[in-house]
Amino acid sequence: MRHVPARLWAAIAVAALSAIPAGLACNAPPEPTGPHAAIARVHRAHCGACHTRVDPGQRTRAKLEAALAHHHNRVRLTDAEWKEMVDYLAAEPLAAP
Repeated sequence: MRHVPARLWAAIAVAALSAIPAGLACNAPPEPTGPHAAIARVHRAHCGACHTRVDPGQRTRAKLEAALAHHHNRVRLTDAEWKEMVDYLAAEPLAAP
């Protein structure tokens, strides 16, 4: 087996390690934008700490309202923030009055 100089191993290690952060950045979800950006950041940062996080569009409004009712006492969001969370996560838009 041939001897590989230490400088070559060092260069390979530096190249491999420098590629890791770039690869991780590619897999990072994009920063939320749009009308629900603030509540989307709350959802991304906190929901899923205790269970599998539900992503927008996976549940109906009725199922979300029922499921989130028991979270209301534990999670400190204002009534307006709870409404926005349901609006953000609901698979269908709120029906027009």
